[in-house]
Amino acid sequence: MYLTTIFRILPKAEELKALESLIYNFDVEVNKVLLKYLGQDSIVDVRFLEIKNTVPWDSKIEVIKQASLNFKLIKKNEHKLIKLNNLFCVWTPRNFRFLNNQETQLLIQNRGRSSCILDINSNDYLRNVIDSHRLFSLKIKKRGRKWIGLLTYYQEPKENTFKNTMGVDLGIKVPAVAVTSTGKVRFFGNGRQIKFIHRQQRKKLKQNKDKGNKKNYSWKNKLKAIDHKISREIIDFAIQEQVKVIKLENLNRLQKRNSKVKGVPTWSYSRLLSYIKYKARKEGIIIKLIDERYTSKRCPSCKTINNVYDRNYFCFHCGYKNHRDIVGALNILNANLSQKTCL
Repeated sequence: MYLTTIFRILPKAEELKALESLIYNFDVEVNKVLLKYLGQDSIVDVRFLEIKNTVPWDSKIEVIKQASLNFKLIKKNEHKLIKLNNLFCVWTPRNFRFLNNQETQLLIQNRGRSSCILDINSNDYLRNVIDSHRLFSLKIKKRGRKWIGLLTYYQEPKENTFKNTMGVDLGIKVPAVAVTSTGKVRFFGNGRQIKFIHRQQRKKLKQNKDKGNKKNYSWKNKLKAIDHKISREIIDFAIQEQVKVIKLENLNRLQKRNSKVKGVPTWSYSRLLSYIKYKARKEGIIIKLIDERYTSKRCPSCKTINNVYDRNYFCFHCGYKNHRDIVGALNILNANLSQKTCL
């Protein structure tokens, strides 16, 4: 499986000019290819020889890919004015390597013509990736005033010999509830904390609008950190309980249908699901998505459908009582295993 790790690049004055030149040339070549696509009104063949050597040879395929993505985006938005971000450049392992001096440094070169040694902010995790894994590609991009390196590498998934199963119910008020086939229950995250962050963001945006200030306050990184923490806790709990298969609801259609319902537009279901998927794959855990219909309404005991109006579930047919999200997790756990596997 291919994974990506991020690190800071600390360029000096001369190196900064070289990086900015590469990024500018990459953007120019992307726009040239894009204009060709727009002129033909379709994605046509582009040869590497048509792209100038001001762009690293390894980045030419990325020029074509990015131009194709931009063309599809423009067509999707019916040729409306949209912001296109091409502020990056890409190298393959034959044109970059890491130097293990007193501090780890990055050497990049453009097909042997020129080279540049960059200082980077490294740590033990990055050094372990460099020393122990097969490197696939390096992307350098500009994010505001910062320079970021994205190193893609290949890692063999761990062999998982566990046999237990776990159902996980994802939600807004309670981010995640897990129930294992051994009967263990665990709640993850704090929905009130996430709601508070969104409320603070709306408050700041309103204050800026009233003052005529266009500065945009965003707590996206805080929310991403929360989702990373929740997904890590879910996978750690799965390993602790020797889980081989994790079953989750497929809520993409549900989220689209209820996009105007309070709380749903700010719910990061897709992001949290993607974090759980790749962390599970690293540990050799299989993810299965099941149909979301009636998972919070069906009684786990007698299978009767009951409407629920608060966090407590009560079955009017057999008298079964439990927390609403635990009921959802139990129904997910007991769902048919013949669903599509998401590796």
